[in-house]
Amino acid sequence: MRDWLAIRAQATPARTALVHASSGEATSYGTLDDEVERLAGRLAGFGVDVDDHLGVVAKTRPAFVRLAHAASRLGAVLVPLNARLTARELTTALDTADVDTLVCTAATEATAAEAFDGPLATLDPPTAGARRVSSIHPEPFELGSWTRDCTAVLLATSGTTGGPKLVRLTMGNLAASAAASSWRLGVLPDDCWYCTLPMYHMGGLAPVYRSVLYGTGVAVSEGGFDPAESLAEIERNGMTTTSLVPTMCRELLDADDAGVLATLRFVLVGGAPTPDSLVERARAAGVALYPSYGMTETSSQIATASPDQTRDALGTVGSPLMFTQVRIVDADGVP
Repeated sequence: MRDWLAIRAQATPARTALVHASSGEATSYGTLDDEVERLAGRLAGFGVDVDDHLGVVAKTRPAFVRLAHAASRLGAVLVPLNARLTARELTTALDTADVDTLVCTAATEATAAEAFDGPLATLDPPTAGARRVSSIHPEPFELGSWTRDCTAVLLATSGTTGGPKLVRLTMGNLAASAAASSWRLGVLPDDCWYCTLPMYHMGGLAPVYRSVLYGTGVAVSEGGFDPAESLAEIERNGMTTTSLVPTMCRELLDADDAGVLATLRFVLVGGAPTPDSLVERARAAGVALYPSYGMTETSSQIATASPDQTRDALGTVGSPLMFTQVRIVDADGVP
């Protein structure tokens, strides 16, 4: 099959696909598809080919969304890399993931240039010898063809039980996770997901793929998380849903004098245990909080609790999502 964006753009070209949360600029699926086609041509002109590992070392920004879809268009594997890594750490990550081509930004170019001796491109004006993506002449390319078993993303875990480990996520993994999440959360056609989490973690990357399957929009914040600015972006752009880690949720509640979070249909919280006090505080503020438990290995959510469930059983993360089975075993694997 074709990449998901191509299929979505044919089905609903006029629907909003991407919103630049800072400026409010909205891009339709038809326009995003055209932009990704041109970007894929530039990456092909830089040597990216089918099955190549395309590394991206960048903070969350709208261009990250285009890169993810351009990788799919080319049939390449996306390898998001932590933008906070040192040069030595980045070298290890690049070697482990067998990255063929690396895309960076102005903020990460110096580190990327020190860590990587392969083809290096940047989204911004170059500062350390990288080639600017927008200056690359587009070349024709063969469209990537995908099956459920094709690897779409190589993503590092957060290292909860040790050092970060590389996880292979297939198109089937991403699709099953998106379907299960939408059933639990109740995603609607007019939803627009506010994304401020790092896209080199699954919590930030998942909405990029899910929104295309749902035909909904994703609004991407740029420049890092700032509670006051995030609340302003949510209110200004009419966002309906978001995902956060507990610390971010607490900081937003601290700054939310106008009750902006309560206007969201749901707030998915994960990445760390959600304190009972935070659940109760959100409920008192009228915020529809959905605590969840997940892993990179499962493309994000494993279990998610609704506000009604947390009201009846404080501390729960709910039952496993569709397609998911959970067992509790001892050190020998015995239930």
